Amino acid sequence: MSEGEWISLLPSLRVVSAFVSVPVEAFMVIVDQTSTPRLFELAVPMAGDDVSAKERVAEFMRQVGVKPFSLGPLTVSYVMDPGGSLWDKALDLAELVECVGWLSGDG
Repeated sequence: MSEGEWISLLPSLRVVSAFVSVPVEAFMVIVDQTSTPRLFELAVPMAGDDVSAKERVAEFMRQVGVKPFSLGPLTVSYVMDPGGSLWDKALDLAELVECVGWLSGDG
């Protein structure tokens, strides 16, 4: 069953896909940099249909020290899945914007 199919079965569910594509090693760098100035600001992509839910996830991201980046609706979250264009990538904001532009054909 696809993500869209199981979500349609639970219409009141507020789903945000986030963190899935970023390798754990990138988060370990953030943990190790807690007492020193950041050399790299990790941008973490997310996708979802509920604006309020996405803002809650974005606030959590800021609290843990990463930059939230909304890709748009949940239908585009496939780019974060294994084999997707953003899978297993640790990017800063400029790199993520460039990659997303390339995905849409704008870059």
